Amino acid sequence: MTGCPEYSHIHQGGVVTSLRQLAELAGVSAMSVSRALRGAPGVSADTRAHIQALAEKYQYCPHRKTPSSLTGTRKVIGCIIHDLTDHFTARLLRGIFTSATEAHYHVLIFESGRDPAVTSMAIHAFVEQHCEAIFFHARHALPVSSMYEILSHDILPVGLDYIWPSCDMIETDEDELARLAIHYLMELGHRKIAYVGAALGKEGAPRTEAHQRVMRECRLSTQHIYGFDYVDECEYPTHDALAAMQAKHPRPTAIICHNDDVAAQMLADLWSMGVQVPREISVIGCGNLRVGSITSPPLTTIEQHPEEIGRRAFALYQQHVSGLLGMPSNPVKAKVSPTLIKRASCAPVHLHS
Repeated sequence: MTGCPEYSHIHQGGVVTSLRQLAELAGVSAMSVSRALRGAPGVSADTRAHIQALAEKYQYCPHRKTPSSLTGTRKVIGCIIHDLTDHFTARLLRGIFTSATEAHYHVLIFESGRDPAVTSMAIHAFVEQHCEAIFFHARHALPVSSMYEILSHDILPVGLDYIWPSCDMIETDEDELARLAIHYLMELGHRKIAYVGAALGKEGAPRTEAHQRVMRECRLSTQHIYGFDYVDECEYPTHDALAAMQAKHPRPTAIICHNDDVAAQMLADLWSMGVQVPREISVIGCGNLRVGSITSPPLTTIEQHPEEIGRRAFALYQQHVSGLLGMPSNPVKAKVSPTLIKRASCAPVHLHS
């Protein structure tokens, strides 16, 4: 996403945050811009239309500087979250909320539901509330007009465990996550390892790509990588992946799943097929979600430390506010290391019947 041409002007520092910048972009004087935006005489119709079009494109608002923003006393941040019912997301918010309240900030939360229109509406609301930063954990591309609106109002965008262009990003180290799962299974003697997650090019694909890279590093076959679209998070096509595994030879002796929800459904499908876990096949999830501790057997998983992601995201924002970091022309990308949690869903390959 960061290489998209539509974001190139943002990457090159072309966000319009002042009347003078808008004047330079339009090729006219600052006085002409002021007159055009106020509807005052002395500007031709063509020039006025040109200036107004640029102001709209770059989301420039001549009155965006409120007294609170000038004195640095806004003390409000916004969070746009794709699903407030998700356990991982709740822990992520806890990290932000705890740090923000300790620093005497108000936190506004908006659920996007994977709808870009709702995200745009939330951004408008946060601008009106004079938020200093917006933390994103959303699963869709941000419209370029929304990014201009954020930056032209001196609002700092921060991504949470998801890749966004032109903003700071705190995320799980996906390559390390893949190595934890794959190396652990290899220690147990597994060499035929499957991965079930997002299809390449779809939402969640960076995790699939990481597992593909690490499998190649370890000289393992990547023939058992199965991807799907995230259409309905209550129903994953794990049964289709299992059917594809059954049709291939050699069949995998272990399965790594995108997250614990996918792994829990995988366990249910395997049980319905009469396949015993971990006696016949090992299964690993990801996220250390609540469901993983109550499955049968309890699920081996990867802890991503979402509270730490949230805390570090807020700390990064505070570095910008304190002046240690300026507005990011080169966004900061930081990674949080995951941890393996061993439970009962994995066993050495020689114990398989």
